[in-house]
Amino acid sequence: MVENVHTGDSADGPAWSPVIAFTDNAGNRVEFTPVAQGSGLTLATGSTVEVIYLPDAPQRAQVNTWSHLLFPGLVACVGGVGFLVFVAFLILPALSR
Repeated sequence: MVENVHTGDSADGPAWSPVIAFTDNAGNRVEFTPVAQGSGLTLATGSTVEVIYLPDAPQRAQVNTWSHLLFPGLVACVGGVGFLVFVAFLILPALSR
């Protein structure tokens, strides 16, 4: 079950974060906030989402959607490529002078 909680205010307006609650295989209630958040990754309050987790680490659960599973990796890849482009075009030419 998804619940959105108020996490603060900014110039853009109030900030909200999704909190997902589920019961693990041992019967314990677990709550977590997804790592990937943003405009294309919103989760409606009261909606039901599928979560995946390792049985011995339910606190590290993730939302089982393509966007939530792939977004953190894509951000890391884009950041890595950006760093390589920075090095290739700005640092290496300066070192060869």
